[in-house]
Amino acid sequence: MSDFVHLHVHSAYSLLGGAAGASSLEALAAAAVERGMTALALTDSNGVYGAMDFRRVTEAYGLRPIYGVALETPTAHAVLLPLDRTGWASLCRAVTARHGDGNYAVSRQLSADREGLAILSSDTEGDPDAQVAAHPPRSHRFFFRRPNPGRRPAPGE
Repeated sequence: MSDFVHLHVHSAYSLLGGAAGASSLEALAAAAVERGMTALALTDSNGVYGAMDFRRVTEAYGLRPIYGVALETPTAHAVLLPLDRTGWASLCRAVTARHGDGNYAVSRQLSADREGLAILSSDTEGDPDAQVAAHPPRSHRFFFRRPNPGRRPAPGE
């Protein structure tokens, strides 16, 4: 078994980018099992459209699901991974804002609301360190850091 897990995985549920050549959830799960992985992440573009099917497929393949989203704009890209229920709520608010705000900026959203999230970012909208300094985090850092190394979260955490 491998502890390695890809944390940025798109499926056919990634709208506009997933239709051509993207893998089905079943194909992704089968590939993860074939490579000895125990978990599989799903971080589709700007939405969690496949979350329910993802849970069903990962259960069928004996994998631990890791839910997330890839927030994308023309100038920025950030992968959000919730660490707990608070993080899931932050993720959902970020996705909702992404679809409802014509002036959406990933860095502005995450500077204001990132509690409970691990964030992988290649932000080009400005200096991420300045964003963090201007808006101190309530919980985790702007960039990913592994919380509690060695501890695996219980299902549903």
